[in-house]
Amino acid sequence: MGTVSIVIIIIVVLLVVGVGICSIIWWSPTLTSPQAPIVVMLAMVAGICSIIWSYTLTSPSSPQPPIEQTHATVVIIGSGLAGCTTALYLADNGTPVHLIEKCGMLGGNSVKASSGINMVVDDEDLDVFKRDTRKAAGRRRTDQHDVRIDALVDGSRQSVGWLMDRLGIMLDQVVKLGGHSTARTHRCSGGMGIGMTIMSPLIKAVRSHPLITVYTSSMVTSIDRGVETTVFVNDGDREFTTRNLVVATGGFAACHELVEMYGPSFLKQSTMATTNKASTTGDAIGLLDTPLVDMSEIQVHPTGFVDPNEPDKTTKILAAEILRSVGGELKRMSDGSRFCDEMGTRKEVYEAMRKTGDDAFVLEVPIESADEVCPTHVDTYVRHGLLTRDE
Repeated sequence: MGTVSIVIIIIVVLLVVGVGICSIIWWSPTLTSPQAPIVVMLAMVAGICSIIWSYTLTSPSSPQPPIEQTHATVVIIGSGLAGCTTALYLADNGTPVHLIEKCGMLGGNSVKASSGINMVVDDEDLDVFKRDTRKAAGRRRTDQHDVRIDALVDGSRQSVGWLMDRLGIMLDQVVKLGGHSTARTHRCSGGMGIGMTIMSPLIKAVRSHPLITVYTSSMVTSIDRGVETTVFVNDGDREFTTRNLVVATGGFAACHELVEMYGPSFLKQSTMATTNKASTTGDAIGLLDTPLVDMSEIQVHPTGFVDPNEPDKTTKILAAEILRSVGGELKRMSDGSRFCDEMGTRKEVYEAMRKTGDDAFVLEVPIESADEVCPTHVDTYVRHGLLTRDE
């Protein structure tokens, strides 16, 4: 018989005895004190409470689920293009990987990438691509930035080529986008946005790989760095210990506090919306005790759709750059005038927008060329009521 059953029996017996004694005292002519039954009942209640209190002190507490501890060769936090490609490349070369994602599905903001991915087209384009990139980087570029630009451009064919070969995707359309002096942005002709073109087979490959263990809905809440690094997930429900940690958690465009902290002056008091997911909150920034660089370099994409049904929504759908690539023109709503070179860098287009003082603009897109180059984009925007066909 268990402890709980014994306690219950004792309590029942005490109650029965107490009621019996009270009845005898109450009806006995020789026991005349009217307070006696009350005293007896209070004593019985005190006894019952004492038994229950003693039980709670001596009985074992409910067992807590054990913390799940894992010693991992490599831990990757974040499952966008950077996190997933790192995981897949390492796993393909025999390294076990644990991939942690705070959201319920993989992909991050990479699934929302739209117009294409840049890659040098030939050897002659190497220096031109670097020059275009340095120009876009602006006056604050340093020697260290130049080193990274060289690595980015020099490795573009190998990196994008690996994606195409490993995932079996065809990026057979090459277009010229803003800020580029030649066509080098690769995309899938007639297909979906570049984000889903790459991320859909990439996520499938990651999830099916025997050396990759995926954890979704797993929020990293602290990181303890030492000889080995311990990653705590969901307030310590799970722990990963590793010597190799990759943090690929993306930016913080949806966190106004971090934009206020790190952003340039024109963004600090801005109510500017983001085309990133609402989960883009820079959670890892405060977890690592490590120097951070270029935190103020927040990219402002000049064009995002204003949904007429939710004009004040703080997350918006990107008006893809491909719409300007096919001949789209930006015009002022007040008089319909053009005010910029739509194929300039994003910074140049945005600065031209700011100088007008307007809050919203019109984007006119030639339907024939848009239907030829990016029909999926056009159909999606029309279906959401963001683009109107005027034929």
